[in-house]
Amino acid sequence: MSDNGRSSCKSRIKNHFEISDYSIRNFALHISVAITRSKDGKELELDANMEKELGTSPDIDLLLSIVNEIEKAFQVHFTKGEIGYLLLQISGEKNNYYKKYIWKYCDQ
Repeated sequence: MSDNGRSSCKSRIKNHFEISDYSIRNFALHISVAITRSKDGKELELDANMEKELGTSPDIDLLLSIVNEIEKAFQVHFTKGEIGYLLLQISGEKNNYYKKYIWKYCDQ
């Protein structure tokens, strides 16, 4: 991905919610693995519960815009299984952020 594409993806993630540079690097690693799986013709299966989650997650629009850029840049196609897996990563990082920085104030 070009530096401009990387910057655009990073900007979209940061504008959607606060996330550390470490988390962005971690997400980039998951994307790299997903690209490799796609190019190798391997697919992740999508759990029925995750398929429901895809349609209701507040993070899906962000993820789909990132996936769209990645698919164009690397000429790959992500299956619903890969998108579900990446959604777990984005949602997990966001939940970790909320647990670490925001939810602690709710208990005070």
